[in-house]
Order: sequence, then structure tokens, then C-alpha cells
Amino acid sequence: MSAVSPAVSPDRLEPPALVIAKAELQQSQCISLQLQGTYAMLKRREPEPEPDQQRPEPDLEQRRELVCLGLEVALREKKTIRLERNVLEEEMAAGLVSSTAEFTKRSDTLDKRHISAGDEYWRNHKKKMSLDGTGVIRYFDPRHLALYADNDGLTMRKSRPSNWRRDCIAYYDAERKDVEVAKSQKTEKWCHVSGMWHDDSLHKAAPIVPFFIDFEVIGEMLFGDRSESLSKVGNSLSLSSIIKGWFDKYLIVIVPVDATETPIRRWRTDIISKDILNSPYGTGLYGRDLDRKELVFRNEKRPVSRFLYFHFIISLIRIRHIKRPGWEVAWAQYYDQRLFPSPGNYMRQSMLIALATHYETADMKVIESWISDHSFEEPLPMAKEEIDEAARRVHKAVNDSIARAEERDGSEDESEEGSEDESEDESSEDWESGDED
Repeated sequence: MSAVSPAVSPDRLEPPALVIAKAELQQSQCISLQLQGTYAMLKRREPEPEPDQQRPEPDLEQRRELVCLGLEVALREKKTIRLERNVLEEEMAAGLVSSTAEFTKRSDTLDKRHISAGDEYWRNHKKKMSLDGTGVIRYFDPRHLALYADNDGLTMRKSRPSNWRRDCIAYYDAERKDVEVAKSQKTEKWCHVSGMWHDDSLHKAAPIVPFFIDFEVIGEMLFGDRSESLSKVGNSLSLSSIIKGWFDKYLIVIVPVDATETPIRRWRTDIISKDILNSPYGTGLYGRDLDRKELVFRNEKRPVSRFLYFHFIISLIRIRHIKRPGWEVAWAQYYDQRLFPSPGNYMRQSMLIALATHYETADMKVIESWISDHSFEEPLPMAKEEIDEAARRVHKAVNDSIARAEERDGSEDESEEGSEDESEDESSEDWESGDED
């Protein structure tokens, strides 16, 4: 179990709120240790046969007791992590955290542990369902059975579809074909956000909803049965490499220019992180130049609006969750303004709530306004635990996408374009087989 915080100088009294937060955390840690000890003791009761012996008849009651205790351990661990976050936030407020970067680093570590605890909870939940033996056969929508597969969808990243980048370029007419370029033997691609041509080596096709295993299945849970396919290029934007990095890290959002326009044809970029305002994305061009800048499309094709709404919502959830500087202004701004046409059936209500409340740091007043204006609800034969598990997997995919973008920072060859297309071709079979359930 990780330490709460560095020692505070004895001549500096801690704020009362921090003292209370630490006391609550210490109490939860003690309970967690007791539960883990009881679990370990009960686990040791299970007989371990010799290699040449058959396993004995299982004691179902004992196994069920162990599984129920495993659920309790995982829930307590999640609560303890939330209390650790409270301590971290109080330390930040008291000026005891050295920098925003240090806060983010510790926050990300807590998120990974929270995701891991959720994974442990889900494993025990599946075991409990198999042991309950109530005699009641529950109906499962076949599309949701992926949640119960041995592979929980988190152990490997979903490969993009074959020809993903080439299809994106063709869909948006994003390749420069004029005579001057042909003479120079250069290849240039269009960036929707900058409204400029960029060298081919500095261009990417950015997925709006990140790729992950079974994401078409969870996509239906998020967006409904009639939603556009996540594996097609309506889930993409044509961007420069640097701007794609900002988009992947949820530092920028793309919102409608006119909230009354349906269908949405005009989009603009909003910067929601001060960190990139002075960061260059070209010669003499900086992040601040993109704020409220309208996207430039070269044809009539547009990205799917509900996917950009998802990116917008996740961005707001994340900046509040990690307390990125300026998050209060962004939340107030987007609460007062309705940037997306209302009413709009962008996301399923139950999934929107589960995503927004996953870390229990969201403002329910704002969430309720999202629900009333931009969500829909249709029959979804899923238990709350299943909806929460789907939300956990989405957050895990988002966190993984951010981590990959951060790993690419500072690398001039984020990915060789030739090798990217090769990997797309090689991965197409895995992609298609992963979508079938």
C-alpha cells in the first residue's frame, strides 16, 4: 500500500481538512488490511493437491464465501483509493505538492490502481454469478457476453482496421494533388484543425473514440444499436501529428460552431488546457492560435457528431478529475452554454452517468444537465454492475490512449508512415475477428 504523502515540516501545521482526510484514509487502510488478512486466511483453507493427485470435490459454500469476501476487498480498495485522492487534493490545496506535474503523476497512479481494483471486482463478480445457483436463468443479450469472456478486453490494444489512414485520407479528400506538389515530389496531407497542408511524415488519422478490444460491442452500449460504426472513418479526423497528440490527450475539444445547426456541418476547436497555449505546431504557429478556430473540411464529409460528443464529455470528466489548472472555468463555461444541439440523442443515459461518476468526482448538477439535453434511454438488459464494468473499460481505453500519446511526445518519428500502413494491413484479420461476438 503506497505512502500517503511526504512528511510535513513540524513547524507547519496541516490544514484541518487535510488532517480529516488523512484520518479517514488511515481508517479505511486499516479496514482494508483486515479484509485482506481474512481473505488470505480463507484462501489458505482451500486444499492444494499434489501434482499427481486429483483436485478434491469443491466446497461451494466456502468458495462462495471467498468470492464474496473478494468483492468486499475490491470495493474497500476502491474506497481507499478515493480517500487517497482526497488527501492528494487537500495537499495540493495546501501547497504541499511540488507541481501540477507531480499532482498529475500521483493522480495517474491512483487511476491505475482504481482500474485494477475494478478488474478484481469484476473477476469476483463473474465467479459469484456462476456460484449463486438460484435456479433462475437470466437472459443475456449476445452482444453483452463479451463482458464475461475470459479476455476482459483490456489485456491488449485493439488494432486499427486495415487501411485506416488511407481510408481516412480518401474519405476527407486529405491528400494534396496539385501540380506544384507533384513537381517537388513531396506528399502533403490536410489537417482539419490547423486548416493547412502538412508533410506526409507529420500527418496522422486520429480515431475520435479510441480503439480497444470489443469496442464495437461497448460502442453499442454507449451510442445505441443504430449508431454509426466505430471501426469506420466517421470515427476519424485528419490531423497533424502534434495536434493529434493534443487531441489524444484530451487537451482540446471539437464542438459545433452553431448549437442550432442540425445536422452539424461546422465545427471549431476549443483549447481546454493552458499547457499547450504556447506550444508550437508549426513555424510561428502556437496552440493559442487554434482556440475557437473553425475546422476546415475539403469536401462534404464530416465526422460522426456523437463520437465528438463522447470526446468532449470525456475531456470534461478528465480535466475535473485530475484538477487541471483552469478546469473550473471550463466547467462553468460549458454548463452555461449548450454547445451541441438540444435535444440530441448522443449517448445512452445509463452509460453517460456511469462514465461521469466512475471516479465519483463529477458535479451531479452538470451531469443532470447533460442527461436532460443530450442523452437517450432505450431498453438495455444490463445490470448496474455490467454498465459500470463497460464504463471502466472505456476509461481504461482512454487512459491507455493518453499514455501512448505521452510516450510519443518528443519523438520525431512517432510512427513511420510506411510501417503504419503495413501494420494496418497485418492487423485487419485480428480486427474483424475481434468484432464478432
